[in-house]
Amino acid sequence: MQLNYRMSGDIRVINLNAEAVQAGMARDLSAELSEMVDQGIRWFVFDISGIEMICSTALGVMVFIAERVRGLGGDVSVAGPAKGVREVMRFTGLHLFLKAEKSVADCLRILREGSAGQV
Repeated sequence: MQLNYRMSGDIRVINLNAEAVQAGMARDLSAELSEMVDQGIRWFVFDISGIEMICSTALGVMVFIAERVRGLGGDVSVAGPAKGVREVMRFTGLHLFLKAEKSVADCLRILREGSAGQV
């Protein structure tokens, strides 16, 4: 799988599409994101604005990456979750662990403000 991403300063913005968040793709998604962390990326925005539903395995990958980068002084934010995704996040309690904002711009602002100059 080839992820579509861009850098905004030290923050990697990952554009996740419907294919990337299918249960069968979670292993590839996890491997590719883990490689980015191994290469020194510590700040991520997962742009899921184009996705109506997401499998629990893909959410688990985002949690795994969030735990890794937070342990290294970084953080993760989720941009543009659809109503169904927000409901799943609330139902599972993930909204308390994964910061979700309306847009990539909001995520970038929140990460930069919360990092106290680390980004």
